[in-house]
Amino acid sequence: MTEMISNNAVEDKGDGIKTSVAFSRKRVDKADYRDLHEKIWTYVNLIWHEAQVIDPGCDPRSEKPVQAVVEAQSRIFRYPDMATTRAGIGAATAKLLADRVAIIGLGGTGSYILDLLAKTPISEIHLYDGDEFGLHNAFRAPGAPKEEELTDPKKVNWFGDIYDRMHMGIKRHPHHVQAEHLPELTGFDFVFVAIDDAKARKIILEGLIALKVSFIDVGIDVALDKEASLRGMCRFTAGTPDCHGHIAEVVSFGDAPDDDVYRNIQVADLNMLNASMAVIKWKKFSGLPR
Repeated sequence: MTEMISNNAVEDKGDGIKTSVAFSRKRVDKADYRDLHEKIWTYVNLIWHEAQVIDPGCDPRSEKPVQAVVEAQSRIFRYPDMATTRAGIGAATAKLLADRVAIIGLGGTGSYILDLLAKTPISEIHLYDGDEFGLHNAFRAPGAPKEEELTDPKKVNWFGDIYDRMHMGIKRHPHHVQAEHLPELTGFDFVFVAIDDAKARKIILEGLIALKVSFIDVGIDVALDKEASLRGMCRFTAGTPDCHGHIAEVVSFGDAPDDDVYRNIQVADLNMLNASMAVIKWKKFSGLPR
């Protein structure tokens, strides 16, 4: 049966599941299987025949349940995470298990952060934003809304409805985070701050430091020059209970100048890049990439 083996290395799939062999068998005519039923039974029959040589009573049609289940998947996602299973990175993905993570601000960057986090095994993703999802948001956020859907819903509801289709732990908070809301952030495993209000950012970051909650603050600064070209940068700044003395030095908490164009210039690719940088840093904190 060696012609069936595609990989004979021991792999840790996570959730206590370890495999010692992987196999693959294409149809003789190289055509695709008609459906999963045909594919699975083709594999079963190939293995069953050989197993009966050793044990004539062997029968795969047992009603005994398989004890190993990916508990986190069934608890968090509305359908199985076959991407992780297919790639064989269950043990690595398990490092991202977290109970509660918050995203403060669902603008261009914050919405892309949500898009990435919704694919990870976080039990609860809390969304904080008091703004509405408007026409301009549609051009720098994940997805493509229909024109008739642009009725100015609350951002937490707009994005909550989308990602609730996939992730069961989306929690909505339709308000901006002010000083009186800081106690709500107690106990979060991690917080992403993606807002453009400097005063609110100062209150939130200082509050997170006091609460000993790890966080990443993100920001974009883009300007239009005389040649009608855009110049700018993306920034992400991480803070932990043990390392936060640099925050005041690298994050601006001052009022924006009168001619500031930050609020008017954001582009989807930089929003997406900024979100990716922040999420990759969070994954590094979790030990996934090194």
